[in-house]
Amino acid sequence: TGIILVFWLVGMGGASHVFGTPLIRVSRDESRILVTERWPTRRVTHVVALASLSPPDLHVGKDDDGDPYFRIVLVLPGRDIVLHEGHDHETAELRLRDIRAALA
Repeated sequence: TGIILVFWLVGMGGASHVFGTPLIRVSRDESRILVTERWPTRRVTHVVALASLSPPDLHVGKDDDGDPYFRIVLVLPGRDIVLHEGHDHETAELRLRDIRAALA
């Protein structure tokens, strides 16, 4: 019985992490971008004028093992949105170029 309780606790912890992470969609029209964050139970949409938006930046850091880790971050008023993250610098640079071109 104790082992089943352990499986339930680990499963509930994993599920809360998965369901606590939003699905993010960024779209744009001629004058603004819409950033929609979606969870299983709610949805939040941020609307930002393109003229007031700063271009996304590439943040360089390290992961838990000390390896280089790259994040592309879009800064919104009151909220930072991570658009891409990973260990490969070349891929991050290509994605950053594509994202900046799409927002231009």
